[in-house]
Amino acid sequence: MENVAFLEARLRAGDVRAVGEAGFDLFTPAFAARIAEQEAVWQAQVALAAAYGVPLIVHCRKGMERLFRDAKLLKAVRAVVFHSFAGSPQDARSLVRRGINAFFSFGKPLLNGKKSAIACVRELPAERLLLETDAPFQTLKGEARTDPADIARVYRAAAQLKTVSVATLAGQLRTNFFSAFGV
Repeated sequence: MENVAFLEARLRAGDVRAVGEAGFDLFTPAFAARIAEQEAVWQAQVALAAAYGVPLIVHCRKGMERLFRDAKLLKAVRAVVFHSFAGSPQDARSLVRRGINAFFSFGKPLLNGKKSAIACVRELPAERLLLETDAPFQTLKGEARTDPADIARVYRAAAQLKTVSVATLAGQLRTNFFSAFGV
């Protein structure tokens, strides 16, 4: 929590264009043991994003119920980008139905056959999608790291799932990015 004042000062000065990664990581027992700290930081970051009118980038592993719990808070944020979204298409649609200006980002799990990511890209409206690599962290089996250039492979996979050209998808994602980030 010691960095919240610093973050707010940077927001006030106009140096920060988004808040995050904010959220919950309950993937391991060690992370889950720090839930109280995660909750406090989450509440502060959501409040700052809403107060300063900037997007919130959400990281969530095994904590989806907490996002639904805080849907009213997220509704007050100008745009919420769910980084490397791990939920189902139903989860995504439910977040949007709750009034959250949500964008769902996907990366290399599209290349390794992750069913929920593939279903989301296939089923969600293109106006709600973003793509990423999360370089160097999201690796495929046998890879030591992800290169930012791998985004081209992610775009090709997503375009195939949406049955559109890469250029068409890229144009929509550009629009989505500017809509979310206002730049």
